[in-house]
Amino acid sequence: MDYQNLNNGAIEGINHKIKLIKRVSYGYRNFDFFKNRIFIIFRLYKRDKKKGDSNRNIG
Repeated sequence: MDYQNLNNGAIEGINHKIKLIKRVSYGYRNFDFFKNRIFIIFRLYKRDKKKGDSNRNIG
């Protein structure tokens, strides 16, 4: 098997960003704010199906 072109750089980058968010998040009220911030940074939120609606659901 040839694994020369595989690396874990993308995952390490994601982990680094989450650790930076965690470091800044000491002032957040609860875990939900921290979780929502991660969703926003990595664009993991869902958009509503309605056309032209700018409301977004986290999760």
